[in-house]
Parts: sequence; structure tokens; C-alpha cells
Amino acid sequence: MNINCSHSFSKRSGFTLIELLVVIAIIAILAAILFPVFAEAREKARQTVCLSNVKQIGLATMMYVEDYDETMFPPQTSDGNPNHQVTWDGTYDYTHYPNWTFNPATGLLGPYTKNGPIQDCPSAASVPVGNPPVAVAYGLNMLLYYTTSFQSTGNPTLAAFEEPTNTILIADCAGIYGSGSNIQVYRNNFLDWPSMMEPDVQGRHMGFANVAWMDGHAKALTVTYPTTTIYGTPPSAFKQYNIGDLTRSGITGNASEDNYYFELQKPNS
Repeated sequence: MNINCSHSFSKRSGFTLIELLVVIAIIAILAAILFPVFAEAREKARQTVCLSNVKQIGLATMMYVEDYDETMFPPQTSDGNPNHQVTWDGTYDYTHYPNWTFNPATGLLGPYTKNGPIQDCPSAASVPVGNPPVAVAYGLNMLLYYTTSFQSTGNPTLAAFEEPTNTILIADCAGIYGSGSNIQVYRNNFLDWPSMMEPDVQGRHMGFANVAWMDGHAKALTVTYPTTTIYGTPPSAFKQYNIGDLTRSGITGNASEDNYYFELQKPNS
């Protein structure tokens, strides 16, 4: 008996809709897991570069101090030209104001750092540099030179520092003003102390700010954000742009303690 059997075979031409949806869902889940990890790793790398920057600035300061009888540089001075303002980070030339210029190579620390770019932080890219561009991302602690009542104390000597390991030299810095849709963030090369109630430390490294200390070492501190409106700027804006103060852990609302990391002579605990 001859039985003729015929079989019909069809070639599969691609994925079904359900299979494609499953693959897309898996990719989306992996992306949701991995993208934050990549972003965090990228920010960690930037934080490391920034920490190296402040470390070099701290060491440059120590070299300056050794060359000038253990005395700190002034917050600003002149090079003989009345149109020049020379600070730790560079020379501001106002000869043709408002078309002024900035030279980072001729600041008070220029002969020691020999590298203007270390004054910028890769995580500060979103903070406007102004016009002309002043790519300085760190602020100098002004309580080294003034009392909390704004009286000048001159240039301190190393002997004046009670705890140099706990006294800020410079830190990640940015200012903020305005409210609502008019929030403005700006660069600032000087750092106010916490009791001034004008926060300008930027925790741009996932809530941490890199700090160079007066003994030359560098480490990061967690930024404390305001909980009240300051000059019209709400707490939410300070938190959004990572701008606040550096205070000792657990210390809030006590001016003398809040200023602990900024003062040469420490308050009695």
C-alpha cells in the first residue's frame, strides 16, 4: 500500500510582538539598574579629580607660607596697577571695564600651582563661568582674615591656627539667589562662614563638598542645607542646587559651633 503523506512547513520570519515587548522590557529594566550606576561612577571620577585639585591648591598654599615667614597670603592685593585686583586665584583687570579680563596664571598662588585649570572642578560645569569666563570653582575661607563682625584681622600666621587640621582653607563653592523661576547660581572665589546666613558651599559631589584644610590635607564633608528661606530663596532651591554650609555633625543653630571649621581659634565645646 502506497501512502502519500505531505507535510507543510513554514519558515519563521521574526519575533512575535510579545517576544519583542519582553526584550524591550528587559532592556528597560537593565537600563534603569545600570544607568544610575554609570552616573555614580562618573561622578566619583569627577570627585577624585576635584579632590586632587584642592589638594594641590592646599600644598601650593603651604609652599607660599614657607616662603613668607609662615604668613598667609592676603585675600586680595595690588600689583601696582590701580586697575588690577590680585587674589589667590588670579588677576582681575578692570582697565577697560565693563570689558574686563581675568588671568588665572598671575594670582598669588600662580607661581606655586603653575596650572590655572586646577582651580576648576569638572562637576561645576553647570555653574556659569560669566563673561569673561572665570573658571574658578573653589572659595577661600574669609574667616581666616575677618572676625564674624567683619573686622579685618590681617594675614594670619601658622601659629594663629589652633587646629589647622580642622580649619578650612578652600572648598567647593557656588552662590545662589532668587526664587521661583528666577533662581540664579553663580561662581564665587570667596567662602562665607555659616553664621553669615549666606550659604555658598556646593555639595556638587552627591551631597559632598571637597575641602582643602590648613595643614595641607584634603577630604570631603557633607553639606548641610538651609531649612528656612534666606533672602527670598527657599530651602528647596538650596537643596536642588546642592548649596549649603559646612558645619560639625549634629551642630545646628549655634553660631559659634556652626563656624567651627572656619575659625582659627575654636570655641570651647
